[in-house]
Amino acid sequence: MSTPTRSLPSLLDAQSLERLRALDSGAASGLLDRVLATFSSSGARLLEQVRAARHAGDVRGLRLAVHTLRSSSASIGALALSRLCADIETRLGQEPIAGLHRRIDELDGEGRRVLEALGAGASPAT
Repeated sequence: MSTPTRSLPSLLDAQSLERLRALDSGAASGLLDRVLATFSSSGARLLEQVRAARHAGDVRGLRLAVHTLRSSSASIGALALSRLCADIETRLGQEPIAGLHRRIDELDGEGRRVLEALGAGASPAT
């Protein structure tokens, strides 16, 4: 996978991408591409888990999915997505899922934008 990371600055934090590049001395191992490809795969799966947990009213499942997505999105520099996840994760302890629908929609939209920018697309909302 050869991801055009130069076209991602509005979605991915440039400093985060540079830190990943720095870990790959000489870019010989393709670490950045592998990390982004892994996120594309796991991110799509996690967004589906968020949708399913929301639909089922599964607070525990939703909390687990947004927690995992929060850390993985932060690691690739998808900071807006990570912040949305953190906000939802915090608010899940304070209000029911029904009160978070708008925020979850925002998370889903941002997640789709990141995946589309990475070339992964996203499965339709359920």
